Amino acid sequence: MRTVRATVGWAGAVLAITAFALASCGGGGGGGGGVDEDAGVDAGRDASAADASVRGDAGLDGALPDSGPDGGSTSAPTASQLLARFARCTGDVIKGGFGLDGAGDIAMRTCGSAVVWQADMDVDCDGTPTSPCDTDPTGQPQTSIVDLAPDGDVDATVLPYFVIPLGLPESPWYAAHGIELGQVGAVIYHGEVRYGIFADEAGGWFIGEASYAMCQLFLGAPTGGGDPCSPIDGGIDPAEVSYVTFTGPTARATGRDIYEHARHVAIGEVSAASWLAEP
Repeated sequence: MRTVRATVGWAGAVLAITAFALASCGGGGGGGGGVDEDAGVDAGRDASAADASVRGDAGLDGALPDSGPDGGSTSAPTASQLLARFARCTGDVIKGGFGLDGAGDIAMRTCGSAVVWQADMDVDCDGTPTSPCDTDPTGQPQTSIVDLAPDGDVDATVLPYFVIPLGLPESPWYAAHGIELGQVGAVIYHGEVRYGIFADEAGGWFIGEASYAMCQLFLGAPTGGGDPCSPIDGGIDPAEVSYVTFTGPTARATGRDIYEHARHVAIGEVSAASWLAEP
């Protein structure tokens, strides 16, 4: 989505410049070959509106960067940089007792302006029942973010998102640490970093889950040999996935931005750069 919107924005800008130049050459006079100056102004407004849809809040303004593998900037923080910062995270344990298959010894920690943990990645197929997620025997008809999503629930086959567990007794404990549904985070595995939002909760002590679309960003689409992200037996088994959830309102997608992965990438890259710059 980002590439399409960026193309519209820059095309609009070129149209605005071209229209202005032609209008200047033709002067203010009469018909035939003249171009209305208002056309250039309108095109410029269209360009600004289109570009604004992928820029965001303060820190996201300016020229669009070159596109990376996740639709983001090629100069964005790298997986190795984020993992080096992750390795220094020795902050307080804010919630412990999680495990890959139930209660265990995995803890979630504060780390500057983020909350971090390491786990595997099981495939979450809750929400809109789109193939192949409609074959998931444990799938739920809705995600936790459904009440905040203005145009209906998110689709796990389309939107990269991750899951935060509630523990027992189940409660939104994360809210006390600057996290809400829609929070943007970085997911890192095998030298790659991908961005997504917190869109679903898991009951109990089970940890390590992300949407079918997030899994595909790492493992790819189905092939003749099968689906590496199958909701039945796919995903990433080793506990080698690092999750970094950025905290605070500036690192959160709301309203229709909930559906826009390009916005999540833009917010994530800015938040990641800020996180790396922290002492």
